[in-house]
Amino acid sequence: MGRGGQSGDPQQTLSQDLKQCRNATELCELIKDHLDVLKQSDIALSFKQISFVGMAERSRSLDECANSLSDKAATTKDFRPEQIAEIFSSHAKLRRPLNERLLQNLTQQATRLAESFSASEISSTLSALSKLKVKPDSQLVDAFSKKAKASASDFSPQAVANTLAALSTFG
Repeated sequence: MGRGGQSGDPQQTLSQDLKQCRNATELCELIKDHLDVLKQSDIALSFKQISFVGMAERSRSLDECANSLSDKAATTKDFRPEQIAEIFSSHAKLRRPLNERLLQNLTQQATRLAESFSASEISSTLSALSKLKVKPDSQLVDAFSKKAKASASDFSPQAVANTLAALSTFG
């Protein structure tokens, strides 16, 4: 049973428990206890929660938790575009550098899935990389540019501005 007292699908219960965590200790314990069974959606959600909790309270345990989660995410395959964008965005919100293995894994997956990214996911990913001062490899930029040109009408004015601003920082 999850913290909310509900039974049912253990994966759904874990996701709910992650969403309800509001302090570093509780969040880190939950992630540590379930690290081996976290699915892609839970990894992305965990990073989101770390960025949420981390904005209010920085702690050594939160950093250690994020490092463990980064190691797990670095070897996880089959993230969806929204999960990739969320992981990059969460790191940018905390101004937390990406470890090289995680960056490489997410970049490879993003390049492969570029056609599936929405305009907001492209904008969010590129903006996060810019904030982290990480220049994406040319394959990712080319794949995102191709997708953006093909779906230019899907970009909101804000997404266009964010994407162009991010691209200008990459040189």
